[in-house]
Amino acid sequence: MTHPYFHEPIQRFSSPLQIQNLQVKNRVFLAPLAGVSDVPFRRVCQSQGAGLTYVEMLSSTAIRYKNRRTFEMMARHASESVLGVQVTGPNAEDVANAIAVLDSLGFDTIDINMGCPVRKVT
Repeated sequence: MTHPYFHEPIQRFSSPLQIQNLQVKNRVFLAPLAGVSDVPFRRVCQSQGAGLTYVEMLSSTAIRYKNRRTFEMMARHASESVLGVQVTGPNAEDVANAIAVLDSLGFDTIDINMGCPVRKVT
């Protein structure tokens, strides 16, 4: 017998989500995990049902200076139909410029990290 406490959330999170023009197959998202959210890990999460995955959190400063490792972290596998990115930076101008670059690279959603308690991040 399935307890309703466990059954109801599964149904709720399995329904599709529309975010403006973006259709996500469900409400299960993989957060942008620094040092973790690489292509193989994201593919495993998608195979287990994640509707939206994110690349690792990116620094607007690293994007401005065209840091090779940062651009490698943006790699997208052909099987990743929906992919998001999160950016953080020291000031609004850097973040805005990074968003323009990220938008040109075809990410489906861009998230701005403005509340991380780690001083290095925000």
